[in-house]
Amino acid sequence: MNSDAPLVQPRTLGDFCAQIVARHAATWPPSEPILANAFAAHLGYEHMGSFEGLVRWCGSVGIQVSTKSLPHDVRGYHYWFRDKCEIFVDEDSRLVVSREHTVFHELRELMEHVFREMGFPTLGENALESHAEAFAMHTRTAVVLETSKWLFDGAERVQSTWGRRSAYLLVGVGKGMSH
Repeated sequence: MNSDAPLVQPRTLGDFCAQIVARHAATWPPSEPILANAFAAHLGYEHMGSFEGLVRWCGSVGIQVSTKSLPHDVRGYHYWFRDKCEIFVDEDSRLVVSREHTVFHELRELMEHVFREMGFPTLGENALESHAEAFAMHTRTAVVLETSKWLFDGAERVQSTWGRRSAYLLVGVGKGMSH
């Protein structure tokens, strides 16, 4: 299958995982950056602008996301039994962006369950935690890069030279603060 072909919007996480297997079976397993970039493109950058958007997307593929008070050392966890799939995120999270990171982390762990059920595990059981962290980081990076392109395109359209320079400066400062 052509790996450059666009992904069709799957209805479930399992559909997404099946598309990844079909696209990358010959070079299995895909790296975390490849998996994260495909997921970010699939998810749609408009859903990543807020925790609420990400929660809505998860709901659209059958994954409920809830916040609740969790033990001090737990930022999130997931539950999947039969047809019920849920991600819990710590409601006392100090940084708002860490909620999105936690959801991406838990989604990667859920993906691994699906890949294993399909007979295509991507890694050993002991490596899941570090790979889920890498996936979450790469997904967030893909969002920042895509958003930066949109912002730089907007700055380029500013007519006055000083206005355009100011817009580029603001985009650069904002991009630097997101790292």
